Amino acid sequence: MDAAGIEGVTPGLGGALAAEAGQGRHRVRFGRPLGEGEPVPPEAYVVGVQPWWELARWEETLRDAPGLRSQLRRAERHGVRVEGHAGAEIAQRPLPRRELEQLVRGWLCARGLPPLGFAAEVAPFRGLAHRRLFVARVDGRAVAAAFGRPLSGGKDWLLDVLARAPGAPNGTSEALVDAAFRALGRDGVHRATLGLCPLSGPVPPEYALVARLSAPLYDFEGLYAFRARLRPHAWERVLLEHPGQSRTQGTVRALRAFAGGSLLRYGLRALVHAASPR
Repeated sequence: MDAAGIEGVTPGLGGALAAEAGQGRHRVRFGRPLGEGEPVPPEAYVVGVQPWWELARWEETLRDAPGLRSQLRRAERHGVRVEGHAGAEIAQRPLPRRELEQLVRGWLCARGLPPLGFAAEVAPFRGLAHRRLFVARVDGRAVAAAFGRPLSGGKDWLLDVLARAPGAPNGTSEALVDAAFRALGRDGVHRATLGLCPLSGPVPPEYALVARLSAPLYDFEGLYAFRARLRPHAWERVLLEHPGQSRTQGTVRALRAFAGGSLLRYGLRALVHAASPR
């Protein structure tokens, strides 16, 4: 089963790029990862988990994952071909860049929620010269793309956006990840992540309930299931820290940062977005 409509964890949600909102006693910090076995500190909670793959073990992972290999064969039978590009190359070529910008816009419009800000802003063309792009094509037409950027001096990479056009063949997302992991591994990258699975893993029970109730707007469970099918070698817990505040106060301030200000205004935008034709 493909991950249509749920791929695309956005910049800053990788955990390796923590973000702060507010000042002083109103400050919240989002995205710090917890080490294995490290306890959750006071005035913080786990907001989700992010998967990590050791790229030297990717071939081994494929050998042990018949379902994943089946998806890759399915994409190949439908004519999906993946090409890799340096971001600087795309920056200098207006036609493919416009094609990819249109693909990303269409993917964003098809999502259940309007774009978020703060650590969840989708900006794959920012800093393009330092990115790697992987584009899936069928009969020459771009049907999906993955955008990656280096972390930790280039030994780790984050694929922060996987954008997929409606109607892209099943297995396209898996083919993109496979091509990206292989290419990055050949270049000496040690690990890669697809970013945070929000409201997944050992989150507080009330937030797990929020994830289930929010399914019509954002498929948190589907996003986690897609990442899990790719057989990560490790899952890392990610925190929301709210020093000097209750968990509710910290959560509200974080949500306001993601919404770009007023939660009411964002809610009204979400209603308009949901009513707009896709």
